[in-house]
Parts: sequence; structure tokens; C-alpha cells
Amino acid sequence: MAVGPRTRVEAPGLAPGRRGLLSAAVEVTGGDERWVNGFAYEAESCDPAQSLPIWCNPGQVWDTRGGSSYAKEPGESGGIVEYDPFLIIGADFCTTLDRDRDREGRARRQLLATESHQLEAEVWDGAIAYAEGNDNNYLAKDTTIDLGSAELNQAFAALEQGLAECLHGQRGMIHCTPYTASLWYGQDLIRVEGGLLLSALDTIVVAGSGYSGSAPGDPPTPPTDITLAAYAYATGMVAVRRGAINPADDGDTASRVERYRNDETVFVERPVAATWSCCTLGIEVVHGYSGIGTWAPS
Repeated sequence: MAVGPRTRVEAPGLAPGRRGLLSAAVEVTGGDERWVNGFAYEAESCDPAQSLPIWCNPGQVWDTRGGSSYAKEPGESGGIVEYDPFLIIGADFCTTLDRDRDREGRARRQLLATESHQLEAEVWDGAIAYAEGNDNNYLAKDTTIDLGSAELNQAFAALEQGLAECLHGQRGMIHCTPYTASLWYGQDLIRVEGGLLLSALDTIVVAGSGYSGSAPGDPPTPPTDITLAAYAYATGMVAVRRGAINPADDGDTASRVERYRNDETVFVERPVAATWSCCTLGIEVVHGYSGIGTWAPS
């Protein structure tokens, strides 16, 4: 090895995944960012209106087999969705002696590379919503409709059928752990097309790295052994809102330094929201294997 200091080069760039929630969700853009303080909207109805025959006589009444008369009827209201956005965070930590370090740039790149993971963790387990006691919806909430337990193929079919009955032909999403998605792919239940994981019925499958596999509960119940079983969920299309990325300290560099260690930490943050309506269904997917090792960070 040559004598002398090493040449400083640029670090390899971080890259976000391509199968996470941000890659598959509908992103809502435009308008101002007042939504970061909390928002509400009336969801569009997922129910169809009443179908009727074509009559020659406008005054004719249609009698069903049960003897009832039908007029034109709309579907049920989509209901009011209320949501309190939360922050996802990027950070960079290093000694203050590194004066040429692009601290904020590195923090931003970390946020962009991990934001889907952070969003997925809250969408699944709702740790922030649970702690804050707000009305945000999340997959493993105790109000989720639990379809019970089934093995790989039957569990997937049950979620597809649940979406068909709930969304009446609209497109939906199935959310699962990467472990479950890999097993489903091995069963030819999902395919890759246009950067998305899709089922035979064109349902979008999201295999988020932030998805824990926990069961609905208050709080959610994590899987005891993900090689044996994990929960999966089905919803309507998820809509994501993302605000601007800003320094968490508003540029106050003095607050970034921990003086007794002479370290500097830079945080950046972005407000986000993820909402859906119409249905949230869950089922325990029995993987059927045991004794398979899974990696865990030390």
C-alpha cells in the first residue's frame, strides 16, 4: 500500500427500492401544503348504484322476486377520511473536523432512499398513530376485517375475492412482507410488469421492506416466526402526499453540534400522509415452513 493519506472520493449513491409503497401508490400533487397540519375529505363511493331494467312505460314499477319496488338508488357514501400527517427523517452524523462534508446532502439522500420504508412501517403498524391517539387508518388496526388464516394460495385468493366484493371491480392493493411475496412469486401467483408486482387480476402487490407482518390488534401483534406465517392485507388504492424536504433545525447549525464529543448531526424531514378508503381486509398467510433462517440486524 502506498504511503500517505488516502484520496477522498465520492461515496456510492443510495438507491430506493422499486417494489415499495411509494412505487405503487397514487401520489397526490399540487396545491399548497396546509394539509401538513391535518386534513379531511369525503371519500368517493366504492359502491355501485342500483341497476335497473329499461322500461317502455316511464311510470312502470319493477317488482323483484321479493315483491319490493326499486327506484334509482345511489351507492353508500364513501365516508369522511381524517388524517394527521407525520414526518419521515433523514440524518447524517460525523465529527465536526470533516469540514468539507456535504452533511445536508447526505441526509437528504438517506431520506430519499429510505422514505418508502419509513412510510410503510407507519402504514402497517401505525406506531405514531397509536401513540398519538389520532384517527389515522393503518393496516394492522384493530378495526381491520380479519379473514382468519389460510395457506399461501387460499390466502391470496381470499384477499382477491375480498377486494372484488368490496371495490366492485375497482383496482386494489395487496400488502405483504417481502418473505410472503417471494413465496407467492414462487407459486406463480404474482408477476412483474412495468415495475410493479401484479396478480392475475391486475391487483397491485406491495412487498414493503417496512411491512412487519403483524396481525390486527390494539396494539398490533408481531409474527412469532415469519418463516411459519405472517399477515397480509388488502385495501383500495393508497394515495400518498409528500411535502418538501427541509432541515429539521431550520438551518440553526449551532444546535447540530454535540460539543463534549465534537460531533455534528444534521437532520432533514419531510411531512407525509397515506390514505385509502372503502376496505381494509387482513388474513394470516401460513407459509408452511420452519427452521429457515432469517436475517436480523445486530
